[in-house]
Amino acid sequence: MTHATHLKSLLKGLLLLSAVILIAVSGLGRCENCNYERSCNDEAGITSNHVAASAASQKNYETVPQRSEAVVTFVELGSLNCIPCRMMQPVMEKVQSKYSSRVKVIFYDVWTPAGRPFAQQYGIQAIPTQIFLDKNGKEYFRHQGFLSFENVEDVLRTGGVK
Repeated sequence: MTHATHLKSLLKGLLLLSAVILIAVSGLGRCENCNYERSCNDEAGITSNHVAASAASQKNYETVPQRSEAVVTFVELGSLNCIPCRMMQPVMEKVQSKYSSRVKVIFYDVWTPAGRPFAQQYGIQAIPTQIFLDKNGKEYFRHQGFLSFENVEDVLRTGGVK
């Protein structure tokens, strides 16, 4: 490894560490007034019934798990202001569409006042984080970062979804 390559690798590591520290210090929150439309000036805050990337997809993601006949609950913890988290939105929509009766999809925007408690509840360290729960609510898989639809399907199969 050359000296320049080693320095470049070290710099990347320091930048990543700085980002993690910044998120930890900020308490995973930025603005007390952010909502699902990403308007930091809306004093109404986030609705208690839904969190979603846009008003059009708002109905697809519940903030409170409901009892259902789902085999697996797919919990996505992220933020609408995070690029990898936004990349997960189409994946969640595809899962919701393809497995609607067998998989319950829940999204929590942890950078909002309404979503922040779920970051603590699930003990997340980075976003996006995907958590998969079996039908009894027990976690059987966790992943940090972007997770492709194909990888999500593999995890769902592991949880008994056919």
